[in-house]
Amino acid sequence: MLSTAAALAAAAELGYSRSITKGLVALYTAKFGAGSNTRIGGWQDFVRAVPAEGRQTSKGELELLASVNLFFNRLPFLTDMAHWGVEDFWASPAEALASN
Repeated sequence: MLSTAAALAAAAELGYSRSITKGLVALYTAKFGAGSNTRIGGWQDFVRAVPAEGRQTSKGELELLASVNLFFNRLPFLTDMAHWGVEDFWASPAEALASN
């Protein structure tokens, strides 16, 4: 399991992850359970593992898109009504990962 400190240390180098604060990780852990930290950390690890130079070609973009799709397809699909209790809910990337 990725520690909160490790998740926060990674945030400075990863796009949207810069908005993940210690307080936000604590909130998501309390709301969604300890696995939320692991899932957010897994995404940060994934982003770090993709070499920047591989994203510059159209082939690289397609391979990256396929990899991102595979990563997020590990999350179980639920309708917004079943998951959030409302008909239409737009979760942030971190919230989607945290809530599984």
